[in-house]
Amino acid sequence: MHVRTSMMLVALMSCFFCISAADITLIKHARRVKAPQTSEYVVREGDTLRKILMEVYHAKEQDLPYLYRQFRLQNPTITSLDTIHAGMKVKIPMVGSVLAAAEEKKSPTGLEVKEVTPDEYVIKQGEHLAKILKDIYGIPDDVLYRQYIDLIQQLNPEITDPDRILAGQKLKLPGPKQVLSAVKQKQTAVSPPAAATSAGVEQPREEAVSAALPKAGVPVKKGEEGLPSAQSQQTMGTPSMDRGTSAPGKARDVREVKRSVLPALKSMGGIQRDSGTYFMPISGGTSLSIDTSEIPVMELDTGRKIIFDVNGTITPEMKEFIEKAFPSFTVISGSPGDLEGLMDKVLSVSGYFSINKNPSPLLVGSEEKLRFFGKWIVYKDFSRRNVFVINLLGDDENKTPQSIRRYAGNFGIDLIEIGGRDEHAAALKEAPLVDLKHSYPDLLKNLNIPYKLNQEIELMKSGPIRITYKAPVLVDKVILAEILPEGEMLVMLQKQSFEVVDTRELLLEEVLDILGQDFDGPPVKIAVARGRAELEVPGVRIGTSMILLKKVDQEILKYLAASGMTLFVW
Repeated sequence: MHVRTSMMLVALMSCFFCISAADITLIKHARRVKAPQTSEYVVREGDTLRKILMEVYHAKEQDLPYLYRQFRLQNPTITSLDTIHAGMKVKIPMVGSVLAAAEEKKSPTGLEVKEVTPDEYVIKQGEHLAKILKDIYGIPDDVLYRQYIDLIQQLNPEITDPDRILAGQKLKLPGPKQVLSAVKQKQTAVSPPAAATSAGVEQPREEAVSAALPKAGVPVKKGEEGLPSAQSQQTMGTPSMDRGTSAPGKARDVREVKRSVLPALKSMGGIQRDSGTYFMPISGGTSLSIDTSEIPVMELDTGRKIIFDVNGTITPEMKEFIEKAFPSFTVISGSPGDLEGLMDKVLSVSGYFSINKNPSPLLVGSEEKLRFFGKWIVYKDFSRRNVFVINLLGDDENKTPQSIRRYAGNFGIDLIEIGGRDEHAAALKEAPLVDLKHSYPDLLKNLNIPYKLNQEIELMKSGPIRITYKAPVLVDKVILAEILPEGEMLVMLQKQSFEVVDTRELLLEEVLDILGQDFDGPPVKIAVARGRAELEVPGVRIGTSMILLKKVDQEILKYLAASGMTLFVW
């Protein structure tokens, strides 16, 4: 008999896992993440969160998305990373590269140059020489580039094209003294205009530029050596391109991209450039600049840069020139009216590890379970620990509540929602929780169900002799008891239409069913955001009361309370 029962259980479990595998992309049963140590920082005039992390705490570029997520968790009152003001006290999470940052040496030039190991450096996915310069040495690549390339080629003569390095390739890196020497040489050169924003990208070699310019037909003035002169500059997105004045419809298109796509990419770790001039230096003194108020630029943390040519300003010849001269750049054209198509194009060239469109949902949680559905699910790197769930929302749809976003963040999931409306601030209130301590009288009282305690029931009477039973908890004709009456007394109660329930043996939902209560669960299934997030709570729901059978995450409690639920734990 025991063998047969075991075989049935194995069969049932096998069937369950077969079904789950078909419906679920990824299951994460992560432990609760302990709050990291923090450092209190008083925001100064001109500070941004990126500037604080990079310049004050020496974070690495690739760690910024994780640090941003931890910053949100440690500073829940800050609803936007762009809204930190001078005098505000914030908590900086001491994790990742911030925690591991080593002491950096000060150079006579005023720049900080990090020590590097003399061993060979292995190129990682999405890296290019400019990114290595910034991440490894801590020097902005607009300060030093050509000299750095020369040093790399001297140490690595086998590199014939410094603009094309591949993941897995090994490089010998110059030491700090060599870099500082190159910095001093660079400081004697002419700097770009102060008003321009440096792209910080790989500068094309002269032979590559000279090969690309004639084919592209860029109308720039040539210097004596066949390259554009030091004074020439091609500007994109301005009236000088003979486009005339921007039509109101085109201006709306640019605003729509700035309002929707760019903030989404920024929340994924990118840098949004949508005001001022974007400066792209070219060897030989020439420069190409973009008016980002009309043609926005997004710098992704994979090293890829995207130029959003929403209104079709850039000619095919110019597009070909840019992408050939600057291999990390991609020009994307498309109307924001087709946001899905536009995001498809962006993600296809983003350099992220894995991009899945209309995939099966993600399931995370411990006692509670939460499913996330996405138009796109993006795994940022091979570890699959940094996950973006991206959705397009209509103007009448509410964004996922902040409490659910924070809960997802505990599992390495960022919810990116393009469009939609923000939730009300009231949804962030604390969640009171009443512990019923497995008491049916307390349960009935809180649910407003009429009941009597220690009610005497007469079972038999003969003259002066009476036989009675004292019912511990009586609800109409149902007796709730932990100790059942003896056999003959039980029969007498049943003859009077009383039903005696052994509360030690039955589950809460079984008792509620006997009492005739309408309830949902367990588990209780809730559509947090229709079509985007579904929650399963280990409990039962009666009207607006949620009775939890197990304790759940605090963020889930906040969400339930904000939904108008009165919360109890059984």
